[in-house]
Amino acid sequence: MVPTYNGERFLLGALASIDRQTLPPCEIIVVDDGSQDATVELARSFQPAACPLLVIESPRNSGSPARPLNRGIEQARGPLIAILEQDDEFLPDKLASQANALTNDHELAVVFGLCNRLGETSRPGSRSQTAAITAELQAAGAPVAEGYRINGEELFRLLVWRGCYYSGFPGIMFRKSDWEKKGGLRTDWQVGTDLEFFCWLTQQGPGLFQPRHVYSRRLHGESLSASGAAAHADILELFDEYLTPDHPLLAHPQTAASIRMYANRAAWYVTLAGGAPGGYRLWRQARRELGSPLTTTLSSGAVLLGLYGFSAWRRPSSDIATCVERLKAAVHQLAGKCRART
Repeated sequence: MVPTYNGERFLLGALASIDRQTLPPCEIIVVDDGSQDATVELARSFQPAACPLLVIESPRNSGSPARPLNRGIEQARGPLIAILEQDDEFLPDKLASQANALTNDHELAVVFGLCNRLGETSRPGSRSQTAAITAELQAAGAPVAEGYRINGEELFRLLVWRGCYYSGFPGIMFRKSDWEKKGGLRTDWQVGTDLEFFCWLTQQGPGLFQPRHVYSRRLHGESLSASGAAAHADILELFDEYLTPDHPLLAHPQTAASIRMYANRAAWYVTLAGGAPGGYRLWRQARRELGSPLTTTLSSGAVLLGLYGFSAWRRPSSDIATCVERLKAAVHQLAGKCRART
């Protein structure tokens, strides 16, 4: 599955990486979300060597990354789903290794691996895939032939404490039956659709971590994930939803520390987007409601002041005020839950 929107620059490279798989897919589905460039024409011109190609068009942009994905998955014929962003590339054994794992272990809800930076294979493509986090994932699981089998509770704990270690949709493979069970991907977020679905999958069964690269990620300013403030608003709202008042993680101080970290990062993104006053208020709220060691307060405050000086001349984006309100509300809710359990 390849969702596209004005992706003419890199689309053919993404499709070629699917065509080079050691295990050919049963089909390639390109779902275009109202592109205004030559994306659809390029997609139709591509001729896979070993499988059919289906191109699904939309006359206008849907406004949600999840809507074209839901449309494509609904039409998929195979039982297993892999999603590749239009500017990334699968490594040759991505499909074979992950499909083999899901086929051999019917209890698995998800399989995920690592990514590197396209053209820089020695560098991780995500800051949440450091050597320390990779080692922690391995320690949390039981070694099996294909990787490390980790129960759903541990997967969720590490997601809250360590961040998005699965590196987005291209890093995972899941069952279409689980997508059907959930009723499709959530359509009301611009950035956090994959995170919400991965969280839900951790509630359905264990996952398998493969400590090797399965795709290459292209990092550039056009990526949707560059909208960091909205991404962190999605993350904090998601944790507020999944961390119910009686959840055992709320009693652990690391949970409050992680929420504070996400809030601080969000404050920096808000400031960089031109919303310096809102970023400062969010930082102060996180420090007040979640507590903060002096060293953390000084270091995060210094970075925030530096960003303020760098971005004071910028005008805030039109939706930054709404984003700040979302962030403040989520931080307040989560902080209250943490205080009630400690």
